[in-house]
Amino acid sequence: MQHGELIFVDLEASSLNEGYPIEVGWTIVRDFQVTTESHLIRPTTKWYFDDYRWSMESQAVHRITRGNLLDFGKPPIEVATQMTDLFAGKILYSDAPRYDFAWTVELYRAAFTDFQAMPFSFADVSILYKDSNTDERKFEREIRKRRKFKVEHRASEDALNLALIWCHTRRGIDASQFQFPPMLESWKILLDNQ
Repeated sequence: MQHGELIFVDLEASSLNEGYPIEVGWTIVRDFQVTTESHLIRPTTKWYFDDYRWSMESQAVHRITRGNLLDFGKPPIEVATQMTDLFAGKILYSDAPRYDFAWTVELYRAAFTDFQAMPFSFADVSILYKDSNTDERKFEREIRKRRKFKVEHRASEDALNLALIWCHTRRGIDASQFQFPPMLESWKILLDNQ
C-alpha cells in the first residue's frame, strides 16, 4: 500500500454558524488495519450557556443533545490531549477541512490557555483520490452511495465512510484485504452491497 497510515477525521458541532465542537471521530487505516474512535466533548461553561451557538436544526441532524454532552462528554483538555498524542506531526484528512479545522481550533483554545497552533494539519480528502492508484469513476460512485446511504450523521461514522471509500477505490488492492474490527464489518458489507 502506498500510504502506510492515513487518518480520516470528522467533527460535529453545535451549529454550522458560530458553533462549537461537540463530537470528534477518526478512523485510522494502517497497513490494512482499520480502527475508529469517537468522543463527545463536554461543553465549557461559556459554550453551554451561549444559546446563540446551539442550533436545534443541527441537533436534529446529529441527534446529540446538550444533556448527552453533559452526561457522556469528555472535557476539552482530555480530547485535545489525546488528539495531540495520536496525531502530532501528521495530516488529518477531512471532507470539510475548513469547518473541522475551525472547530478543532475552538477545542484547543478551550483546552489550552496558551494555545498557539495545533501540532497536526488538515487536508481535503479529495487530495487522496487524485493519485494514480485511485479509480476516479469508482470514487464518484462511492461518494454518491455515501450520500444516499446515511445511517446517522455522527463523527465516527462520517470518518469511517471516508476511509471505506478510500479502501474501496484503490487500484490493484483487493478491499477484502482490509481488516475491520468486528462491529465495523457490517458497515463494510452494507457499503459493498449498495
